[in-house]
Amino acid sequence: MADSYQATKQLPLAAEFYQRVFYQYLNGDAANRAAAALITLKDTMGAAFPQPSPEQVLRRADRLMEMREYSRARSEYQSLLDSLAGPSREQARVGIGAADYHSGKTSAAMSYLRGLEVSDADAAAERDYYLVECARRANDDGDMMAALQRLAGRSPKSPWRLKALLSAANRYLLVNRSDDYVPLYRAAYEDLSHGNNGRPGSLEGNFPSLPAR
Repeated sequence: MADSYQATKQLPLAAEFYQRVFYQYLNGDAANRAAAALITLKDTMGAAFPQPSPEQVLRRADRLMEMREYSRARSEYQSLLDSLAGPSREQARVGIGAADYHSGKTSAAMSYLRGLEVSDADAAAERDYYLVECARRANDDGDMMAALQRLAGRSPKSPWRLKALLSAANRYLLVNRSDDYVPLYRAAYEDLSHGNNGRPGSLEGNFPSLPAR
């Protein structure tokens, strides 16, 4: 589609469709062709070149996380900070800490995320989830439970809270601490596993759509 629009001089539409490819796919011939075409179109169109949406540029960074390209993802999130605003910028800022966590830089991720002030509810819930994960990896049960309590207070229905509850419960399950894991599994079931019809639903269906993060 993009090639056809470019051939018929419908450049705004060509740019739109090349962007769809570029921000969704990281590798392969189509991705390389889209990247090259966008450079050409940007030079040709100048100020008329359509800017990608915040969702698109964040999606490319998220895709790098999904592909476990954590260093590249961190650089991508960092590069977006000057061009994004509002919730999208806050999500990118949290993504930097998430990339550090997945890179094994637990101490750096924890320090960064602890000092990160965000107002967007989803970004704050994701930040607190990663603080749970950092504390779990560091075997710091006190910090882990404190982060869980923040999630319960600020984002009780967030899928990030469900993911955090199951992660913490699994930690206690592995060391057979039933007094600790049973309440967490119960909270996950009672608070977050029900669908719109009020009946228990699939836990998996409540997870965030970005598995790497």
